[in-house]
Amino acid sequence: MYRGQAKAVLEIVQQLCQKEGVSTQSIGVMAAFRAQVVLIRKLLREHNLGSVNVGMVEDYQAVERHVIVLSLTRSNELFLAKDVERRAGFFRQPKRI
Repeated sequence: MYRGQAKAVLEIVQQLCQKEGVSTQSIGVMAAFRAQVVLIRKLLREHNLGSVNVGMVEDYQAVERHVIVLSLTRSNELFLAKDVERRAGFFRQPKRI
């Protein structure tokens, strides 16, 4: 489930930490779906990056980070119509955007 984007997030975080010198405490990862949050957390912990804050948009109210990595999870157009219909992710939810 959404593994490709989770791996892309891991690679971005690794690059920020290793090549750019950003501390893990300065990085936040924001995702639209709870399952994606869980998957990203698990993957980051497996690579000793567990101190990176990962959460949904609502989890970041009043929380500041120097860097935010945004994972929208939907890269396949086939899912978009159903997401809009169900109001999943950010579709038709201006408060989340």
